[in-house]
Amino acid sequence: DYFISYSLHGALFAYAHNVPFLLWNNPTDKKMIAFMNDRNLTNTFTAEQLENKLEQLLNSKNDYSKLFRKDIERINNHITILKSLL
Repeated sequence: DYFISYSLHGALFAYAHNVPFLLWNNPTDKKMIAFMNDRNLTNTFTAEQLENKLEQLLNSKNDYSKLFRKDIERINNHITILKSLL
């Protein structure tokens, strides 16, 4: 029902399957930061915030389906552009 991840790959899996997740806030992981910022997701946590963030997550079921559809649209647009260039 919910997922806590310490890796971007875990968060991507949860996101793609519309499973509400928390992602460990690793400020040195540029890809993780870019992924979360690009989607305006604020469900990252530090060790000190875990309890509060988990409570927030359990009280509000997030739905990532609209964001995921936008991601798919962007990918399809890129594919269309690439096909036209070839």
